[in-house]
Amino acid sequence: MSKNKKTFILVTIIAVVAGLLLFWGSHAPAVSGKVSLLGETSAVFGQAVQEFDFGTISMANGKVEHDFSFTNSGDSVVTVNRADTSCMCTEAVLNFGGKEFGPFGMAGMGFAPSINEVVPVGGEMNLRTIFDPAAHGPSGIGAIERQVTVYTDKGQFQVAFKALVTP
Repeated sequence: MSKNKKTFILVTIIAVVAGLLLFWGSHAPAVSGKVSLLGETSAVFGQAVQEFDFGTISMANGKVEHDFSFTNSGDSVVTVNRADTSCMCTEAVLNFGGKEFGPFGMAGMGFAPSINEVVPVGGEMNLRTIFDPAAHGPSGIGAIERQVTVYTDKGQFQVAFKALVTP
């Protein structure tokens, strides 16, 4: 095969892959921009920004992290029971004043202890989300959206993040 023919084939493959990435990115489901709160938890933790866009990230650069912070603005304590993630490529770590619990993963895919940690009125909780863009291998290239659900005695809530994964 001639060098020009090899070059043409390589350029064609790159163009097709780039086109597919653009197509997937433009048809990815949108993250709503608001936390999904159920039960009384919405009154307790409010409607702060609860999504994050990592933008374009590379599998080659490894894991990425983002922290979400919450304040108990209700009039009673909230007991946080556990957390889980929407995919095995995502982990969650809960932090209550320097006391960490986790990492938590996808429900049913490993041990997920109940933590029963109390967040007092005015108290804060931090939720660190960790995403491994290489977890799905080459099939994980393109737009992604993941969620973490936190379960409390007042209900549950979700945070979300999204990214465009490149090799």
